[in-house]
Amino acid sequence: MLKEQTNAKEIVLLAPGETWGRLGVKVLPVHAALGPAFRNEAGRVLAELKTADGKLSGKAIAENGSYLLKEWTLTADMVTFRDSIPQSIAQAGFSAAMFMWIQNSHTR
Repeated sequence: MLKEQTNAKEIVLLAPGETWGRLGVKVLPVHAALGPAFRNEAGRVLAELKTADGKLSGKAIAENGSYLLKEWTLTADMVTFRDSIPQSIAQAGFSAAMFMWIQNSHTR
């Protein structure tokens, strides 16, 4: 039924707790924590965070409580993480724990 309604060629179902491989992770700064911690260096830290590997930094903070970004040590209170999807994908949520990702580009 879902395949027909979405006109999809393929549907991939993930088990509860499983992560979709094409989903990325974006690092978002907590300015209220970064400013006081890094003062004059805060601008440089923010610039580096824009290109930081979200999966790697999130894993390091979860396992070690901190992440070394260049010469700065970041802790869990200094950053948050948000899933990011590729540009060619649309996301729809059914509930807090159920999402559907649809590739919105045509393939042949």
